[in-house]
Amino acid sequence: MIDIDRVRDDTPGCRDLAHLNNAGCALPPAAVLDTMVDYLRAEATHGGYETQRERAGQLAAVYDSLAVLIGAGSSEIALSTVGVQAAAAAGVDSVEHGTFISPEGGDGYDEAGAIKPGYLADLIAVDGDPREDVRVLLDPLFVLAGGRVVKEPA
Repeated sequence: MIDIDRVRDDTPGCRDLAHLNNAGCALPPAAVLDTMVDYLRAEATHGGYETQRERAGQLAAVYDSLAVLIGAGSSEIALSTVGVQAAAAAGVDSVEHGTFISPEGGDGYDEAGAIKPGYLADLIAVDGDPREDVRVLLDPLFVLAGGRVVKEPA
C-alpha cells in the first residue's frame, strides 16, 4: 500500500499545492530533484559530455532497475529522450521529431545518436508512416536499442 502522506512529504511541490496536471510530468520527489540538481552542477563544473561519460554507469543501472520493476530483461528496456516540447516550440510535429529527425551531434557526441557500426543507435522499423497512422509504432517490425538488436523481423 502506498503511504500517501509520506509520498506528499517527500515531494517538495506538494507542501503548498494540490498538483493535478501530471499527464506529461509529475512533481518530482526530493530524491529525483536532488539527483537532477547534482547532475546539473556536475555539468556546470565539468561539462555536459564529460558528465555524461562519468555517469554512464548510473544510466546503465536505470535499465537494470526498470527491468526488475516490470519483470523483464534489461535488454528489453528502451528509454527515449524525445524533446516533444522543444519540437512543438519549433513548429515540428512530435511524431516526426521523434521518428524522422536525427539528433544533431557535434563535438563530443561520440557513439550515441548515429547509425553506423560500433555506435549506440536506438531505432525501430515499422510497416507504415507514423505521421499518417501513429498506431504503426505499437508493433515495430525491428527494434535496435543501445546498438543491440532487441527484436528481429519475424
